[in-house]
Parts: sequence; C-alpha cells; structure tokens
Amino acid sequence: MKKYFINSKSFLLSGLFLLISNTALAATGTNYMAVVDGGSTGSRLYLYSYSTDSSQSNLKVPVLVDSAKVSPGVATIAPSAIPAYLQPLFQMVQKDVPTGTPVDLYFLSTAGMRLLSFDQQQAIYTAITAAAKNSGLTPTVIQTIPGKMEGVFDWIALNQLLNNLGQDASKTMGILDLGGASTQVVFAGSGMDSSDTERLNLGNQTYNLYSHSYLGLGENIAQSQYMNAPECYPIGYTLPNENLGSGQFANCETHVNALLGPVQSVQNIQSFMPAQSPMNFYAISGFAYTTSSKIFNLGAQLNTKLLESTAINACGQTWSLLNQQDPSDPYLYSTCFNAALAIDLLDAYGFPNNQTFTATNSIGSNDIAWTLGAAIYYLNSQPSY
Repeated sequence: MKKYFINSKSFLLSGLFLLISNTALAATGTNYMAVVDGGSTGSRLYLYSYSTDSSQSNLKVPVLVDSAKVSPGVATIAPSAIPAYLQPLFQMVQKDVPTGTPVDLYFLSTAGMRLLSFDQQQAIYTAITAAAKNSGLTPTVIQTIPGKMEGVFDWIALNQLLNNLGQDASKTMGILDLGGASTQVVFAGSGMDSSDTERLNLGNQTYNLYSHSYLGLGENIAQSQYMNAPECYPIGYTLPNENLGSGQFANCETHVNALLGPVQSVQNIQSFMPAQSPMNFYAISGFAYTTSSKIFNLGAQLNTKLLESTAINACGQTWSLLNQQDPSDPYLYSTCFNAALAIDLLDAYGFPNNQTFTATNSIGSNDIAWTLGAAIYYLNSQPSY
C-alpha cells in the first residue's frame, strides 16, 4: 500500500502539465481557486474561496462561490477553438473575483480525455494554459486525472458534505459514480493491498480507500455498443439499423452483463469489499438520474430489486406511450439501457438485490461534485510540484 502524493513523478499521465503558481499567499485573508471538471459531456468550472488563516481549522474547506458549464466535452474541441470554448467560464470568474485578485486554475479532465492520444491531449492542454493566462488566471494543475483519483475526490466531497471527514473510517460513506464514459466505486476499509488503494490524511484521520474506475462502463460509452440491441429499448423505438425495440428488459440485462464480466472483470472487486454488511453507499450521477426518471419515479432510493421490477414494466411499454410520460427528456430513449447497466453493475459489485442506496446528486443545497473533493485535497495535501 502506498501513500498518495501529487507530484511530477507519482502523478504523471499522458498530457500532464504541472505549472507552478508563483502567487504568494498572504498570512490571512481570502484566496480563490477555480476547479474545472473536464468531463466527457462538458466542462464545469467551480469557483471556490478559502481562508488563508491556518489557525481556523486543521482541515481547510473551501466555500463555493459560483459555477458555470460549457458543452460539449473538452476532448471534442479543436485546440484553436479552446479560447472561445472557455470564455464563458473565465468571464464568470472575472465577474465574481475582485479585480487584481489571483485565481489558481485546476483544469482536471476525466474519462473523455483519457480516450485521446498523448499528442492530442498535449495540444488541448497547451491551448487551455494559454487561454487561462490571457484571462488573468494562474494555471496551476492542468491535466488528465486517473479514474482512481476521480473516485477519491468523489469520496472526499461526499463525506465532507455529510460532515464525516475527521471521523473514524467506519463512520464514512462509500460512493458509486456512474458517468458518461466511466464508472467509479470508492470506499474506506482496512487490510487492503491493491494498486487501487490510496492512503489519505484528512482532519487528523488516516483513511485507506479502495478506488477503482472502469473506463468504458460509463452510460454513453457502454450504450454505444448496444445501440442496435432491440431488447434494451421500448417497443417500437426505431434503432439506428432501422429495426424496432422489443422492450425485453430481462434479456437486456443478460446482454449487458457480458460487457461487465468477460470484458471488464468487475466482479473482482468483491474480494476487497469490507466484511460489514450492508455497507453504506451513496449512488450519484447516472444512478441518481435513472432512479429519478419519470418513467420509474423511484426518487432518491436505489434498490436493484425494485428498479428491476419497475423497469420490466415500464420498458415493456410502447415507445409512443412511454414518451408521453416525459416528452421533454431528450435522453428518455436511453433510460431502459441505463437501468440495466446500473442493475448489472451493482450485482457485479456483490451487493444483495434488496440493499437500498441513497441515489442523489446533492446534499441539501450542495452538489456532490468531485471538484470539491479535489479542492480539499489540494488545499490540505500541500503537494510539491
């Protein structure tokens, strides 16, 4: 088991740019950091402020000031178009931060960028660096983060919002994140010896986290391999090959499960799951969107047995009838596939089908955004570049 430090040796990735900020922090006062989630479907900038008074707490926690999003994902943008693409994000920062106040930029890309070559990533990151400097921001960390660290940041953000950081590991919550190109599973445990294990020191507590990311098992990428699978779509829905959906949800589950087993070996995670049962998890992103869909109407509770029975009934309807329930949802056609993927993932992880998870993307008024976890990590880990 290794302790995780962010530095140019231990955190080197394709397209990695680590740029040292020369901004000197004042002894007390307010500083700003902008953390960008460069996801597969868009880039969202979260602007945080934080106190430089080190006497206030043993855990530095930033405060969200504002956020803004642009689409599509940065991995799809040509380097020459990067300045225009980022302009709305940087304009928001300029609006919210007093003139002349330094802002450190952390542009952290995820699964969409991981699918690009080194040279493609490098060209995009060079353009981002130049655009940031031209807008008065200080490029501090501009890089593609490993899926493992995306999961770690998820876990930090969730447990901070639940006021669990600084408590014993047994008091923390695990997290399941189903994104567009990858899915992450993270939890605290003990006695784990794996390349997926990370050690964190936060709030005078040491946490051993198991964090694994499955690239290719996000909703969008996984579904792209099943666009012509009639069983995964409602009756009468027209597929790309012009055949029609058959609405056989149970068959869809069986079909999708082949991607998780022989291809990704997701079931291997079961050997790392803690003995305590059931283990408490929050399910976010695609998990939460699926359960809250109007055609399922399960709210913030994810129970695979209930989701399966509900999906068998809903997805066996005709597309015209199903579409009437939520005609404003442009992704409604994919909901049945997403439900099958969610159920198969939870089964592969080894969870009993009667276990209920909290499926939500927010705690109170706060989004469960891994950018918060990244901000906390960088503020408290004091990485040397």
